[in-house]
Amino acid sequence: MREQDLVATVRCVAAFLPHDNVVADDPSDWQTAAEVLIAAVRIFPKHLLLVATALAALHRTGEWSDHIDDVIVAARGGDAKVVKCAARVLHAHVLSARGLEKLPTVATVAAGWMELYPLDHDIEYYGAVVLVTAASVEPVDITRVHGQTGVDAVDVAVVRGATATQLDGVLTIEDRKWSEWVMEKLFPRLRGAARARAA
Repeated sequence: MREQDLVATVRCVAAFLPHDNVVADDPSDWQTAAEVLIAAVRIFPKHLLLVATALAALHRTGEWSDHIDDVIVAARGGDAKVVKCAARVLHAHVLSARGLEKLPTVATVAAGWMELYPLDHDIEYYGAVVLVTAASVEPVDITRVHGQTGVDAVDVAVVRGATATQLDGVLTIEDRKWSEWVMEKLFPRLRGAARARAA
């Protein structure tokens, strides 16, 4: 690809960001837009500005759930701007009607990003919401879709994220740090599961 192809792609992707620049007359237009944005990320995976912009635009489309694997792959380089945009997409995904899909993977990835960037407010916030949401899902529902390994993966991710964060007040629940609140809620379940396995 030539440099002018890259520049043209960045301009096209950036056009999705201002709220009033893009109007979808048909819901399938947003689905098509999401596919185009992910295609741009796949074609130019090393161009961090393009990748971050495309992920930010993907969030706007509301059509991210089919592309979660691509979002995770796009952020593997660890660039903070890209990770922030990717974390926002994962945050939106777990709060959506399809949030149970890929929940163990999404929780694990969010915890890993929180470990990489324990002092980044945005990454810590989006990661905290992902993990609190994951921790609030009943184990029986996770087991139904992902098996016991899915429950275990979510539990481990919550512990990793809660112990990684170094920022106070990023997210509070009942006037307490989310990490303290969720650990108190989760550890009894972990202790109960350990006793059941030992019996």
